[in-house]
Formats: sequence, structure tokens, C-alpha cells
Amino acid sequence: MIRKIILATLLFITIVIIFFAWKIVGPGTSFNGEKYVLFIKTGSHFEDVVQTLKNDNVIKNPSIFSFVATKL
Repeated sequence: MIRKIILATLLFITIVIIFFAWKIVGPGTSFNGEKYVLFIKTGSHFEDVVQTLKNDNVIKNPSIFSFVATKL
């Protein structure tokens, strides 16, 4: 009985890890064209660039984009 609970818990944890890995590493763009050109004005801050990408529907999830971008 305990073995089944441990296996079920490990399976659940594995599924959660795969889900979050896909959200972070999977496709993060949502624009329809083949390419997207972004001009960043001199003096723009990170938040300005994220807002531009969000307004132009270039990134699917701005929160994950910001998280990953600040870690790189």
C-alpha cells in the first residue's frame, strides 16, 4: 500500500516537473509571421521591452519570459 502511494506521488511530481519544464523551455512566442523585428529605443528599460513584446503579442506568457530573462 505504501509503495503504491510513493509511486503515485513520484508520478505526480514527474508530471508537474514536465509541465513546468514545457512552459519554460517550450515554444514561448505567439506571433504569426516567420520573423519579428524589435527596435529597442535608447534608454528603454527591461519593463518597456517586455511591455512592447506583450502589446505586439510576441510572447505567450510575459511572466515566464520575465523570469527566464532575469535569470540569464
